[in-house]
Amino acid sequence: MIAVTDYLISRPLRPFFKFFVFLASISTFGLFSGMAQGQVTPSDVDATVNTANETVEDPNLAENVGGEADSLGLQRPVELGELPFTTTFLLNSRMVRTSNYLKSEQSALIDQSLVYELGGTVNLSVSEMTLFGHQVNPSLSLTHMRFFNRKLADILDFETQIAAFSLAVPINETLTFTPGLDYNRLISPGGNEHKFHGTGASFNIVKMIPHGEKGMFIVVGGGKFNWSNGDAILNPDGSYTIPTEDILFPGLPVRTEDEQDRWDAIFNLSYMYNIEGGIIISPSIGVMSSNFVVNRNDGRHDYTYSAGVTVSKTFFEALNVGIFGNYTWKDINDVGRANLIQEYENFDYGLMLGYSKSF
Repeated sequence: MIAVTDYLISRPLRPFFKFFVFLASISTFGLFSGMAQGQVTPSDVDATVNTANETVEDPNLAENVGGEADSLGLQRPVELGELPFTTTFLLNSRMVRTSNYLKSEQSALIDQSLVYELGGTVNLSVSEMTLFGHQVNPSLSLTHMRFFNRKLADILDFETQIAAFSLAVPINETLTFTPGLDYNRLISPGGNEHKFHGTGASFNIVKMIPHGEKGMFIVVGGGKFNWSNGDAILNPDGSYTIPTEDILFPGLPVRTEDEQDRWDAIFNLSYMYNIEGGIIISPSIGVMSSNFVVNRNDGRHDYTYSAGVTVSKTFFEALNVGIFGNYTWKDINDVGRANLIQEYENFDYGLMLGYSKSF
């Protein structure tokens, strides 16, 4: 059976697809090597003494240097074979101009901000592994991201850390089922203040549909249950609950306990097309339904819709440069309105840079 990424090896979309996968969307640098080789230093060479064309061998040479020593005291490298996993390092950055950073429907709070994002991810994956007679592709990723809003830095400057494990199960050449677990937390810059942490159990199904020689549709559907603990600042769409409500509605009780436990359902449709010069254009549309299950939010349903486009180009098979634009809007039900959750519209656009390396 051929994995989805293997299916794209010979296609011109492969570099951009790698960038896409490890962002969210994305070829080669890592932390380990597939072959180990000993190095000969001057002190190692001195271990062998040559006198009148006779060689006196140091019996500890092989142990000191590693590998096997010949009659000249030089080491012959020993191949250890390839490691059973692939390590990928990803560095990505975005400069985003947003029309409604607080995601508010009230004009007094609509703020056009410039936001800087910088993140790094290390991913360990096994390309071929058999579990209960089925081919699976386990993967572990560690991500750290920094978000900086120049205008609102006092209250909206924070970092996130995510540890995620997934187990991709290829059903056929173009269809993959992936369950996963993740842990995430929100901290102040430098980690002095722990604001929020949560865990999640998820699954998604990805369908790749080739379209001609240069295009491909990508259909993603899935669900996730979230357990969270913290001050309930963030809604699942990234809007900010406490700062907005405390300022606008001082009579509303402050949320001293977390109310973000919920299950989400998502659907996303995107298209990747390779135009002239290796430039990839990728429009997409998506919807997320968030269904809350605890405290005052029990029975609340949010629906977040998005439509956007990304144009990017990969250089040297590792550096991805692109521009993007994305429009989102949110609808809520009566329970959300009773809790003063706000509907909103927002448009983001900006520049993105990504660098990935695998080994």
